[in-house]
Amino acid sequence: TFYTSDSTVSGHPFRLSGTANGSHNAFYSVDFDGTGDYLTIPDSSDWDYGTGDFTVECWVMMTGGSGNRELFSRVGSGQFQFSVDGNNFPRLYHDGSNNFTTTEALQTNVWTHLAAVREDGVFTFYIDGIENISDSFTSNLDGSHGFGVAATEAGGQQFTGKISDLRVVKGTAVYTSNFQPPSVPLTNITNTKLLCCNQSTTT
Repeated sequence: TFYTSDSTVSGHPFRLSGTANGSHNAFYSVDFDGTGDYLTIPDSSDWDYGTGDFTVECWVMMTGGSGNRELFSRVGSGQFQFSVDGNNFPRLYHDGSNNFTTTEALQTNVWTHLAAVREDGVFTFYIDGIENISDSFTSNLDGSHGFGVAATEAGGQQFTGKISDLRVVKGTAVYTSNFQPPSVPLTNITNTKLLCCNQSTTT
């Protein structure tokens, strides 16, 4: 379900654009303007990671905004906020005891690859394929709420910028060490539950 309160786009909530890097000409992204553009995904067992492995990754280009801004987020039970904090640091927030904030801030108008990975109870956050933080994370992430892309499910804490190739993989740690960020669009690998923001059309 797409929502927009931005009348300037004539009822079309998202504008598609290629990534900035010339080697990524096959990529597309969704441009979220921070004033009503976001995507919601209903509750599903696909989002119940339990205590198991998972990978959430995407390319992002932050173009503005302030405060906490969500990339892929569920609040309430099973809280899971893959987001950017008020100082532009990417983070994964579960609760007060499990708040993993990176040490490298996003730069405005620069494409950055982010990957949040849990393997065997250890969480690692990669920025452009380089491990930034790693720590124990064994919390149960089963929940009863849907997810929002570029905002909470209810439309709060909206992200301003572009998101490309958002992929959610349940049950697999796709990255287990430093890696070269993908230079071609991502595909549906085993255990992929969501792959979005990477097409030239909207559905």
